[in-house]
Amino acid sequence: PKHFISNHLNEVKVRFYRKTAVAQGNESWEQRSGEPRQGRFVWTDTWVRRNGRWQIVAAEDLIAPEQR
Repeated sequence: PKHFISNHLNEVKVRFYRKTAVAQGNESWEQRSGEPRQGRFVWTDTWVRRNGRWQIVAAEDLIAPEQR
């Protein structure tokens, strides 16, 4: 989105369960709309292999609480 200055993928883990895969990760971001802000997204994507293709069936993205 146009409001982000940067976005960096920090970590990705993928686990396979036969025809299902779960990808989890986190990324850092910096935003410029209004006052500059920084933070971290954590996310989980679930994929299923159908008809020879991997298709995403669920996704969740959250802004992680600030680390202290």
